[in-house]
Amino acid sequence: MTDQPNPFASPQTDAGESATNTPGVPYSESYRSTQSLGQSLRRIYWVLFALSVAFVPAQAYSLATVNQAWASPNITPIDTVFMALGVAFLVAMIVLLFAFCRWKYRSYANLRAFGVEDTRMTPRWAVGYYFIPIVNLYMPFRAMKDIINGSAGKPVETGVGFVTLWWTMHVLSGVAESTAGRMEFSATTLAAAQSAELFGLVGSVLTVIALPLEIRVIREADKRQLAAARAAGIE
Repeated sequence: MTDQPNPFASPQTDAGESATNTPGVPYSESYRSTQSLGQSLRRIYWVLFALSVAFVPAQAYSLATVNQAWASPNITPIDTVFMALGVAFLVAMIVLLFAFCRWKYRSYANLRAFGVEDTRMTPRWAVGYYFIPIVNLYMPFRAMKDIINGSAGKPVETGVGFVTLWWTMHVLSGVAESTAGRMEFSATTLAAAQSAELFGLVGSVLTVIALPLEIRVIREADKRQLAAARAAGIE
């Protein structure tokens, strides 16, 4: 019986991509600069950061007044603020999603141009793992480590403290915010509503911490890729 390929094994080349380069030898055909895209991406992150900062006092006020809101469930000015911030955040997140996926795909693909031989996935999987439940709690982190280390000529398994810190904050904020959303949707008691607001506040604070770390990761990746491209004579 023919063995079925494991989709999580992430073969070293995507379909249709050439694998004829000499291992360890950089070549310019696969290199595309991430500098402009990275700069635009960081600007979007700063917009999200500003919105997240605005969420914190709004969330704190909502937690402090949850008793009144529960007793009189009418739309209040703070509800209007939440809705406006939520819409703005959603729009920014949609724009960010497309920009980030392009940036990460291109950054990972550039590793081949730098002669990196120990990558652990393809550029497509470096993006695709974000959309697979459970797997997305770890594999995107590995992909980012590959980019950071590979662009600096280091083994991809090398520990990177600021990347680990960013990913920890990213996962914790996501867990807190998703928990808050589920609790708020199903809350049938005042205690449950208070817990939902508390998780929402924690998630907002963790997001405020995580976003500048993400910006640093992207900036550092772009810096290392530019240095590697110049060293290889392909920039």
